[in-house]
Amino acid sequence: MSNSKFLENWCDELSKLPVEELGQTTNELIAKIIFRDNSSLFKLSKELEDSFQIQVINKRVPIQFDYVLTDSSKLIIILLVGTLGELIMFLTYIQYICKQRNIWKVTPNFLLQSVIPDGFWSKDILDTMWNKQKLPDGTNAVDHFECMESIKK
Repeated sequence: MSNSKFLENWCDELSKLPVEELGQTTNELIAKIIFRDNSSLFKLSKELEDSFQIQVINKRVPIQFDYVLTDSSKLIIILLVGTLGELIMFLTYIQYICKQRNIWKVTPNFLLQSVIPDGFWSKDILDTMWNKQKLPDGTNAVDHFECMESIKK
């Protein structure tokens, strides 16, 4: 398999795997985020901007991906993922969906309707997919720009 399509094939496989419905607490938090998102005053707090996951998002998305994330989308993402690996895989999967839909601004509605309409993957599935994105040399495909050529604009 060509490295240029490696992550496209990986994302395609991920898209076909079963997901779990989001829990009540997660759904309630997402509803609050969406409600606040409708306010033109919505901004991430200084504490959230300084959080490790938001810093990774803010540094990595503009360099590696073609989409932009609203602040409220960033909150939903960090609510869903547990580890740095899960975060990077999810950001990669978002790129895949953006390319398919030709939509480059990621809002909460886009996340919920197009990226994860039926729920999110279990930790076991994410662990399995983490191992599947490893290249023969043991490095992570999600860290290699050449592995994502086919899901770029």
